[in-house]
Amino acid sequence: MAQDWTQQDICLGGSINAKRTGKCYQMGSFIFRISVLVQYDLFLHLNTALFLLAAMAFQSGVISSQPQVSVTQYSVSPGLTDWSSNVCDCCEDCGICLCATFVPCILGCKVAQDNGDSCCLPFLPGAMIALRTSMRSRYHIDGSVCDDWVVMACLPLCGLCQMAREQKRRG
Repeated sequence: MAQDWTQQDICLGGSINAKRTGKCYQMGSFIFRISVLVQYDLFLHLNTALFLLAAMAFQSGVISSQPQVSVTQYSVSPGLTDWSSNVCDCCEDCGICLCATFVPCILGCKVAQDNGDSCCLPFLPGAMIALRTSMRSRYHIDGSVCDDWVVMACLPLCGLCQMAREQKRRG
């Protein structure tokens, strides 16, 4: 590899094993020729180039597979269901019926707590409508906020019994 180089010639290439012969750096089949005038300035760049070439040599080979796409399937529920009992089926469960008749505040607290809400919720104005709407949403029961308002405004104890029975059946 005896070639005559001028001062502007710089050749880059190589492998990891580098050795210096005169003012040329030989790396495998490639030679780095750095002139005396620019040798000091390029010393740091040459070290950086040697480091990068060494790092590239340790990288894995050609990528032989493409990224794969995964498909996730979701099942859609058949739709909304109805309440498990009617609003006026208060006597269907005598314990719930008696509790709603004589101590509705305790039954309201139990229903609210079983729904994950505060025991004080039944004492707030309009909160039983929100509780009923929350239960409908949780159990995927068909209806609307207007339906909830009508039931809780016109038949509040029957609505409370219906919510307690629904929680009892659904666990």
